[in-house]
Formats: sequence, C-alpha cells, structure tokens
Amino acid sequence: YDFVRSHPFPERWLEEKAAMYHPEGDAAHTLWGQTVLEYADSAILYAITLTQNALDLMEQDPKLDAAYRPAFSSDLAGLLSLQEAAQAKQWDTLSQRIRQFSFEKLKAVRGYKDDPLKGKISGNRDTVKKTLEKLSALFFASDEQCLEDIRRMAPIIERLLSAVKRFGDVLDACKAARRIADFGDLEHWALRLLVRPTQAGFVCTEVAQELSLQFDEVMVDEYQDTNEAQDMIFRAVSQQENNLFMVGDVKQSIYRFRQAM
Repeated sequence: YDFVRSHPFPERWLEEKAAMYHPEGDAAHTLWGQTVLEYADSAILYAITLTQNALDLMEQDPKLDAAYRPAFSSDLAGLLSLQEAAQAKQWDTLSQRIRQFSFEKLKAVRGYKDDPLKGKISGNRDTVKKTLEKLSALFFASDEQCLEDIRRMAPIIERLLSAVKRFGDVLDACKAARRIADFGDLEHWALRLLVRPTQAGFVCTEVAQELSLQFDEVMVDEYQDTNEAQDMIFRAVSQQENNLFMVGDVKQSIYRFRQAM
C-alpha cells in the first residue's frame, strides 16, 4: 500500500501490474524476460571482454600463447554464440547453449606456478566461469515453463492487489470519518486538482494551467529524494516543464525505502 501510494495514479498502477501476469506471446518478451535477457547480454559481453583480454595478454609470452590460445579461442567462440542468442531474445536457444557450454582443459605449462601473467589470464577465465554459472541458474527453465509460472501467479497477484485496494478504501473511510489526512493524501488530492490520467500518461487540468502562470520558475532542490507522485506535481505547476529546474545528487539518494528515485 505504501509503495503504490508513491505513484501518481495508484489504481491504474495496480491494474497495469495485474495485466502483466496475462502475457501475450513468449516469456522472453515479458518485463521479467526482458530484464533477464538484458542482464545476460551485459554479463556475456563482460565475459567476452575478459576472454579477449586474456588472448591479448598471452601474446606477451609465446609459451603461454601456444598452450592456452586454443582453449581461450574456443571459449570466445562459445561466448559469441551465447551473445547472438541473447541479443536475438531466443530464450530456449540461449538456455540450451548455456547448459551445453564447456571449457576445454588448459594444457599444463611448467615453471609458471607464480607467474603474474599466467595468474591474470587464469583469473580472467575463472571470472568467466563464475559468470556462466550465474547465467545457468537464471536460464534453468524453458520459455514455456517460465510463461506457465507467470500465468500461475496471476490469480495470487490479483488477490493481493485486490486486498491492497480494499485496504486503501477502508483506510480512506476511517480517515474521512475522523476528518484526518496523512501526507500521502495531500499529495494525491493535489494531483487530482492538477492532472488527469490518459492512455499516454497525463494532461494538466485548467487549475494547473492557471497555477503555472503564477510561477516564473519552479526550482526543486534535493531532487533525488522525490518520488513519482511528487515529481508529477512539480511538472504540473510548471509551464510545460520549460521553467522547471532540478538539482539532485544520485549519491545522496537515501530515501529509496519511500520510493524516491
């Protein structure tokens, strides 16, 4: 309930989230699938960079190069194949290729036990292996299985969101009976006066347009501590955001618990 209240249109937010559990198409194109695939693409690129770096490093030592290059070249080819599937959003193909991925055993090289160059090259490969282990844990199920999980969650999520809405209605009635309001009420009452939700987002009301003419500048300090509801109020009382100036520092963002972003 507290989280939803940080959004300018809580009821619409609840409806949008419920709809996410009735996806059309495959799981790869759901918000969760896209998030995992984006992470996979980034992780695979990191692994490719480490592997290419190792190949570049071994050029400094012909003996290491001769012993290690075939295995690392095989790693690179496999990683490029994973990258292709991730960027094409081919969930099942990527899942299969990750499970089938194998690292060729490195040939033994005598006299290099504490060699720093060998340590760097081996360290890169160890990190790549750990990265692939993380991806393997994410892509353990097929696209259809993931889709079925999402659909199975739908009635549970709908009941949860219904309970949140009911809680809000009862709480509003109790506050109205006692003629009291909290800080969130003030924000949302202001939003009702200032904006109207639309399919594309929101439009400012006549009240907002009249108010905006009273302000030469709308300046917001500590912008990192504002949530979406507060941000929309600032935008609504500005002149189409042309006189809106914000100062913030992401490193000082300590109010994420109340959905400041």
